[in-house]
Amino acid sequence: MSKHTNGTRKKGWAALALAALLLCAAPLCALAGTATGSLTKVFDQAGLFTQQERDTLTKKATETATTYHMDIAVVTTDDAGGKSAMSYADDFYDYNGIGCGEKNDGLLLLIDMDNRKVWITTTGKAIELFTDDHIDTLLDDEVMPHMEKGDYYGAAQAFLDRASRYIKYDGGEGPFLGHPVLYTAIALGGSLLVGGIVAGCLAGSHNKLPNPAQLARAYTGTNGVRLSRKEDNFVTTHTSRTAIPKSSSSGGGGGGSSTHSGSSGVSHGGGGRSF
Repeated sequence: MSKHTNGTRKKGWAALALAALLLCAAPLCALAGTATGSLTKVFDQAGLFTQQERDTLTKKATETATTYHMDIAVVTTDDAGGKSAMSYADDFYDYNGIGCGEKNDGLLLLIDMDNRKVWITTTGKAIELFTDDHIDTLLDDEVMPHMEKGDYYGAAQAFLDRASRYIKYDGGEGPFLGHPVLYTAIALGGSLLVGGIVAGCLAGSHNKLPNPAQLARAYTGTNGVRLSRKEDNFVTTHTSRTAIPKSSSSGGGGGGSSTHSGSSGVSHGGGGRSF
């Protein structure tokens, strides 16, 4: 093999390696710049949790926000400042840096000891993901059984666990699709692996290709190619048409999310219960 061929092949592999590095760097840089919402996830203004409980809740909420790009927080208060539980939850969400992305995607659980209510507020993508029916189920099946026993930590933990599971699975996105940047990185990694295997096979088989003349004889035989002439005369054509009825379905279906606006003008969904 000539030195020129070796040099060309080395340059080709170097270019492939450089392309792989650039493609891998792109999703990593994007991942590093992805917002994960508020740094504080548990705002225990009413002092309902121990430090260990706050740490445990914070860890769970942070994992959910980081993995699925959906912020989630827990707030307690014993002074709503004259506001309803809904207004307090909406305003707290909007004015305390909670939410991921341009639409501030996320949700918040408020335990309002002043109004004796719990309230879940949703924003951005969470409004579509957590419909009114889902919020009712989350409150009735997960949160309220603990609230009725005065187990505020259990209520917050149940909220985080069930909401996280819903974002991960019930939302139809799966554990990786819920994070578009992570999914992109995995897809690119798979593409690079397949591309590298194909490139390696092509490089290894470059010198094993048969002579073009041998390939030609394999198809034409030793006697060469004989051409014959045949004509088809077009006579007429016939086209039949059958009408396809249009669907009468109006679309839609299933429960939706009712929304309202907070004092900031941001749209919220949500629901609550008294205790």
